[in-house]
Amino acid sequence: MKTFEELHCRQKAKDLSINLYQHFSSIDDLLMRELICAPCLSIGTHIAVGHGKSIKENTAYLSQARQDSAQLRSMLYVAKELDYIDENTFTEFYNEALDIAKMLSGLIKAIKQKPTEKKENKSSES
Repeated sequence: MKTFEELHCRQKAKDLSINLYQHFSSIDDLLMRELICAPCLSIGTHIAVGHGKSIKENTAYLSQARQDSAQLRSMLYVAKELDYIDENTFTEFYNEALDIAKMLSGLIKAIKQKPTEKKENKSSES
């Protein structure tokens, strides 16, 4: 089993957090900075916290991380409308957040299928 640090979705979330922090560190709107950086930080945190827990708990944390990605994408639209980011930066950040959400969906699906595969293998061995 991989550590949470080895999970590609967590690495991408960390990189996106750093990029967002660097980009938004120069804006004076502290509320916007908090509202856009917090969900991104939460993506990686939820991945880490759920790792190693039961399947039910892990998938709940991963689902929350996916919701954090949606919240971030929503805030990116607001940042673009307020001219805190240009179209290219919006697209880059948005696509990264969307890629992470897709990876989380795949990870959730894989985790949920794993016990089923073990049960099927046991019943076919009988």
